[in-house]
Amino acid sequence: MNCRTLSSIGIDTCTGNKGGIYTEVLICSREDLKPVREGNEDGLSPNAETGYVKSKGAAENVHLTIPSTAYYVKFRKNSSSLTSEGTFDEANGVYFFTNNLNLVIARQDVTKRLAIQSLALAGDIAVIVKDGNNEIQFLGMDDTVSCTALTAQTGTASTDGNNYNMTLTDTSNELPYYVYEDDWDAIKAVAEKGSN
Repeated sequence: MNCRTLSSIGIDTCTGNKGGIYTEVLICSREDLKPVREGNEDGLSPNAETGYVKSKGAAENVHLTIPSTAYYVKFRKNSSSLTSEGTFDEANGVYFFTNNLNLVIARQDVTKRLAIQSLALAGDIAVIVKDGNNEIQFLGMDDTVSCTALTAQTGTASTDGNNYNMTLTDTSNELPYYVYEDDWDAIKAVAEKGSN
């Protein structure tokens, strides 16, 4: 018996398809940033399978609580990416997804070094990522996001990148959930307020 119902996948011929991710990601304590579960505010109806509340207006988005503290990491356009890779083992009944967020932060300096090192050593964090198509994904639903690689490089030639290359990784039971855009806006406002 299948756990899920199959559905058709069409081709969207009316809109473009842009790769890459937006020029910033939002980072919060996983303890403070949680999906809203059944019985919480807004009277939103929960998904029957997960119990998580789906957002208004977007049938498959998750509604998030708004944390009191948030941070952002900004980077140059066309430099960073998010990859989700599934692992499936039919014999053992195992499946999960590894989500790697690769951030390239240009120009090394003391301020960035300290912030990046703090992020690399941070404990229980969640990350919200907006992609090139303005779809917003939530990493940290099932497991904490952690730094799995960090490289600082100067390059050789003047045209080479002088940057930090950081990989943030989480493991999830499903592909990353999509987040309601109003939640992105609210959490971004918290991050911007905290940076002033």
